[in-house]
Amino acid sequence: GRTTPWNTAAVWNVPKLSLAGFSLVGEGLHRDEIADDGSLVAGGVEEVSTIALLQKLLPNTANAKLLPLSGVVWNQTFDDDERKRWHERKMASKVLRPAKHLQLLGLTDADSYALHFPNVK
Repeated sequence: GRTTPWNTAAVWNVPKLSLAGFSLVGEGLHRDEIADDGSLVAGGVEEVSTIALLQKLLPNTANAKLLPLSGVVWNQTFDDDERKRWHERKMASKVLRPAKHLQLLGLTDADSYALHFPNVK
């Protein structure tokens, strides 16, 4: 979730994406088998399970690419301590949530990755 392109600014290869679509595992519909309270596995970060599924189906051609956007600045400075803590929890969950999703899909060995192209303008 922290090294995967986010849908916020993603461009998908629709013919490849249409082979599996966005996995509904990211919708938060499954019970968390580890939790004692019967809670659901948190949804979101559906990009990771989608990329992992496509890479499983198309191991030689399903790539996730991160491109630099020099004019974009991501504001991560917060004056409010509570807002800062919320942001830190959210970013940590971008690792935990997709890990649970991949586990549900049986893709714990998934090589979901992003290729970096630092010289692309």
